[in-house]
Amino acid sequence: MHIIAAKAVCLKEAADPGFREYAKQIVANARKLAAEISKAGFRIVSGGTDNHLFLIDLYSRGVTGKDAQPALDRAGITVNKNSIPFDPTPPMTAGGIRLGTPAVTTRGMREADMERIAAWIAEALSHLGDAERERRIRGEVAEFAVQFPLYNRRWEITHHHSQGVPAHLAERQRRCVLRSISGAPAISESAPTSATSSTSLHAPTVKRSTC
Repeated sequence: MHIIAAKAVCLKEAADPGFREYAKQIVANARKLAAEISKAGFRIVSGGTDNHLFLIDLYSRGVTGKDAQPALDRAGITVNKNSIPFDPTPPMTAGGIRLGTPAVTTRGMREADMERIAAWIAEALSHLGDAERERRIRGEVAEFAVQFPLYNRRWEITHHHSQGVPAHLAERQRRCVLRSISGAPAISESAPTSATSSTSLHAPTVKRSTC
C-alpha cells in the first residue's frame, strides 16, 4: 500500500502547474553547472546536458572517480563515481563522476548558486589530497548549505500551529525544528543512494535531541 500511496503523491505533484517550472529550472541549473565546470578545464561528456544530469571526464586529467569521490566527500560534497564512454578503467574505479540538479533545485537554488558549487568542485578536484583546502571548502559549503534548509515547509507548519500556544512550548517547537534543519544534509540530485546520481553539499551535523 505504501508504494501505491507514493505513486499517488508523485502523480499529484507532476500534475501541479508549478511542476513544469520546477522541471525547467532543474535543466537550467544542470546546464549552468556543467558550463561552469567546463570553464574550469574539465571535459563534460557529450559537451553539456539537456536534462538533469551530466558526466565529468576525469581520466583525461589523470584522475579516477574512485579518487575523486572521497576527496569531494571530505570537502563536504557528495558525488558518485561513474564510468565514461570507452572508459579504460574498471567500473569500480571509473574514469569520471556524475552530477545532477533536481534536489538542489528543490531546495531553491538557482543558476548563480551553480557557479559557487562548480567552483568548489573544480578546486577540490584540482588539488586532490590537499587536506587543508578540503577543510576550508567544507566550512564554506556548510555555511552556504544552511541557507537552503530542507524543512522550510515543516517550519511553516510548526510556526502556524504555534499561534496561541504558550510561549515556552512554542519556543521548544521552534528549537526542535531548527535543530532538524541545521543537522540535515544540504544538497543532492536526489536522495543519495548507490543507484542514483547525487551532487550533495552537507551542513554540519548535530545530535538530535528529544523534542
